[in-house]
Amino acid sequence: MAAILLIILTKLNDTYQNTDKQKENLVKIIRILLLTLCTITLSITALENTIFTPKNTIIATDLDDTLIKHPYYQKIYLLLGGIWQNPLNSYNWLTAIFNIKNYHIDALQGKEESATTGLTFQCLFYACQDETFIPYIPWIRETIENSYYYIEGTKEIYHYLKNTKGYTIVITTNGDRVSYDAIHKALNFDIVAQQAFVAHPKNNDPILDILKKVAQKNTTPPEYKQLLNQALTVQPSNIIHHVPSAKPYQKYFEYIIDTLGQEKNIIFIDDKQKNIDGFNNVPNNSNAQRHGILFTNAQKLANELIKLGILSETEDKTLLNKIYKRG
Repeated sequence: MAAILLIILTKLNDTYQNTDKQKENLVKIIRILLLTLCTITLSITALENTIFTPKNTIIATDLDDTLIKHPYYQKIYLLLGGIWQNPLNSYNWLTAIFNIKNYHIDALQGKEESATTGLTFQCLFYACQDETFIPYIPWIRETIENSYYYIEGTKEIYHYLKNTKGYTIVITTNGDRVSYDAIHKALNFDIVAQQAFVAHPKNNDPILDILKKVAQKNTTPPEYKQLLNQALTVQPSNIIHHVPSAKPYQKYFEYIIDTLGQEKNIIFIDDKQKNIDGFNNVPNNSNAQRHGILFTNAQKLANELIKLGILSETEDKTLLNKIYKRG
């Protein structure tokens, strides 16, 4: 509408330059009216972009420690569980566990355009450092992936936003696809989100080559080979996207923004400030709004959504009473 008005205004301006005095006042009045109408239209358009609605806004949430978490006693459970798995190998298991701190997991990250993250690749990487872990990998992954549970109040908020308010909810995680699928099977993320973005590696050749070399050894158990093959061959889908980078790198967020649409307002929720900063620092060349929320608990998240006008203290009173009561 604004563009059409500007074209009309330009045409009238050309007419005004060549008109006689008798038409001058009429053209001047029309110009003033069109300028006013154009200004109002542009103001309305800008105002619409500042109001978050299900039509123009997508809510993106992190997964670990934002939407879900695992029990505080998990590390102890893994330690003792490993002994229970194979009591005769207890010494080697405990030695491997206490040596984990010496395995430089940061080496997995590589450059920002080829970051490698996620539980699956951590297990594969640790097994490269100490083959003691190899036969335990299936049990470790299953134990961790099945121990997750929804953070109190978060499932209710996102389920309500998605199914009652009509917002599009997407999950953004540094977890890999294989682990995401396993956790999704246990918790069913479909009840709270429509899409997911996982940090699945595509081009971190140095790290992937190391993992492949271990898999090629005759002494490597089939569990390791199967897991690596699954991680390397799993394909993205229309609702689960593989991001060739990781938070907090700019390329991770650019991929998500480009996929969701530059014109969409995006609310990004994460429990790490560095990820919020990474999102907020992405250049914005559109009129869309970008807003990061640091997650601490469901009650504070609800407060932030109220400030943005996504939730209302009057219209959404029933939901908010449940959330605050739990707090």
